[in-house]
Amino acid sequence: MTTTAAATPEVRRPPAVRALSGLLATTAVVCVAVEVLNWWYAPEAGSGCPSVPAGRCCGRSASCC
Repeated sequence: MTTTAAATPEVRRPPAVRALSGLLATTAVVCVAVEVLNWWYAPEAGSGCPSVPAGRCCGRSASCC
């Protein structure tokens, strides 16, 4: 007795699903790129503000003062 595999029809996703999948992948790549740039350019002081003399504001945010 021989058995033959039934041919499975090729199922294509709708264009909207393909577009959304591409947008999701692009968003993930861009998020990683932004995080790497933030890490690269972040000051190493730990507080996120450049070192300034005591009592002076760095001008970047109120939490720096």
